[in-house]
Amino acid sequence: MITIRGPVSRIPRRINAAGIAITQRFESLRLKPYLDRASSHDGGTWTVGWGHTKGVTAISPPITQSTAERLLDADLGSAARLLDTSL
Repeated sequence: MITIRGPVSRIPRRINAAGIAITQRFESLRLKPYLDRASSHDGGTWTVGWGHTKGVTAISPPITQSTAERLLDADLGSAARLLDTSL
């Protein structure tokens, strides 16, 4: 068992430009919703932008690149907050 001693930082994490670039490189940008069969075992997950899935359905409208960027920022922010609460 490892014991960590000393103060734990409570500074919220932010995903930097390099982290955003890596995400964009591995998640292709799609402005129209599509069924991502690689991300699920039950037939696929409706996805738009750079891997955004929350609230996306087969009848969701296309988005702009600006909207895709906002969604990516929000999704990465959610992931960072989850890390903050888990560590």
